[in-house]
Amino acid sequence: MKIKTLKKYAGGMALLTLLGVLPASCIKDDTAAVKETTLTLTVATRAGETVGNNEMDANEQMKTLRVIVARSSNNEILYNEYRDEIDDNASQYVFNFGELTIEESEDFDFYAIANEASLDLRGSGITSLEEVTNTDLTALKNCIINRDYNEIVEGNPLQIPQTAFKTIPVGAGEKKTATIQLEFVVAKISVTFTNQTGNSLYIDGLSIEDIKPDRGFLFDPNGAEISTVVMPENTTCTAVNGSERIWVGTNQPTTVKAYIYPTVKDDQNAFVLKANGYEDLELNREDGSHLTSLDRGEWLRINITLIPKVTEVYPDIEWEVVDWSSSEVEVPSFE
Repeated sequence: MKIKTLKKYAGGMALLTLLGVLPASCIKDDTAAVKETTLTLTVATRAGETVGNNEMDANEQMKTLRVIVARSSNNEILYNEYRDEIDDNASQYVFNFGELTIEESEDFDFYAIANEASLDLRGSGITSLEEVTNTDLTALKNCIINRDYNEIVEGNPLQIPQTAFKTIPVGAGEKKTATIQLEFVVAKISVTFTNQTGNSLYIDGLSIEDIKPDRGFLFDPNGAEISTVVMPENTTCTAVNGSERIWVGTNQPTTVKAYIYPTVKDDQNAFVLKANGYEDLELNREDGSHLTSLDRGEWLRINITLIPKVTEVYPDIEWEVVDWSSSEVEVPSFE
């Protein structure tokens, strides 16, 4: 009995000795390849303090921000972070994700949404971004929204949502820094009247024909690098109308504004600005090309100076399309 026990022990010692001399590459250690990785993500907003000399309206500022982080391979949600203590006129917000578990190198999807309270996601089947699940992410990424952001709720304009989606590759053990740029889900149109006639007057029937889609995408379907405007299928476009009567005084400029989903004309004819008593104006550029589209985050600014000419008022009109906002982004170094 003692001899049998001794043989088993000796065999065990031999096996241990053999394992000790085998190359390490022959022994698979599942935990050895897993490395904890850190990521510092700067979310840059399009609602900085000013655009040129124009201050951003309060409803265009970032008030809340949510970032969802998921593995690209299987939509596993790793983080769903929400912030509502954001400084007024903030141009960026920084998240530190310190526990990304990666075996080698992996892609991660980042969904960023500002001012989510103004979103209506019921058409996507998502009832709450706080409780979004792995299986909801495809629907979220392709979500179509249709809320009119010219709506006034309890006397206040709706906060304008901003969104961004980005896939970021991260290496195992890496201390990664990355930036994601938010964009408004809509475009902006403003018409500013400067009255030089010496008398207050009214403008009636101000409109731009066939420019306002009834729906748009929550996230840019093209990604930030492609500027082609895409509208959802079965989108209907109508006119943007100002107030029935716009009172224009002489002391200071009068501005009316509207928000529209990204829009593009099928017939490639220019958008047309109209007002009762004035000639229609096709929005053509100096090079003769037509304005036929507006993308998310673009701002059509129309300035009309009302000049007296004998018995009539002459409108001197200038317009431009600019980025709604552009802020210099400071990417923090990882400490």
